[in-house]
Amino acid sequence: MAQPYSPHFLCDQAQRTQATRSFIYNQVRWDAAPLTLDLGCGSGAITSELTARTHHTTAIGIDINPLLLSSAIQNKSHPAVHYLLADATAMPFRSNLFSFILDHFTLMWIQRYQHALEESYRVLHTGGKFASIEPDYSGRIEAPLIPSNTSSPIPPIIKYLTTVGAHPYLGSQLPRALDQAGYKGICFGVLAWEYCKQAAQQEIRGEANLLTAHKLPWELPHFTFTPIFWVLGNRP
Repeated sequence: MAQPYSPHFLCDQAQRTQATRSFIYNQVRWDAAPLTLDLGCGSGAITSELTARTHHTTAIGIDINPLLLSSAIQNKSHPAVHYLLADATAMPFRSNLFSFILDHFTLMWIQRYQHALEESYRVLHTGGKFASIEPDYSGRIEAPLIPSNTSSPIPPIIKYLTTVGAHPYLGSQLPRALDQAGYKGICFGVLAWEYCKQAAQQEIRGEANLLTAHKLPWELPHFTFTPIFWVLGNRP
């Protein structure tokens, strides 16, 4: 399924993980004329970053959501950035094409995410890198813990993600998933986190909008924390 957040929310989300992406970029050595891929580019908030490593970099962003892709195209600000409506589990690219692929909060919305990892492996050339940044709601903390009008200890956002077919616990499963797809030299970690009131409020509002739209019981928590994993693998 296509992820449901608005372009504005996705831009805010991208800002919150910028330091981790910079760390990942520093681990990647691209060729003299690389071609990079933003897997599930959404509003395009990150795609143009992939052109910044060298003067010859071309970045392609793909997404299955035409509305988000339209927003990305309208806001395009770099001539070496291109966008394409495409399915991550069946990409319209030849094999051994890309130097680097970035997944940022996309795989969790793909029911067959293992197929997307295998497709990414196919379109990466030998020595290419795949990087992923995904949450894991198994470590979710909310205060207060649950809405007062329910008896379930499961946070409503996890119920929503499970109901729509997303993968709320993907983050910690990614190292094994990359290994099964054939990647080597896999390394991973958890994002360093520092409380920011404005960012926390944006996160809460984004989740509240989803839960309200799906008529799920919900009271705004005062505080939330969801661990976010980063994973990096090589295509041998």
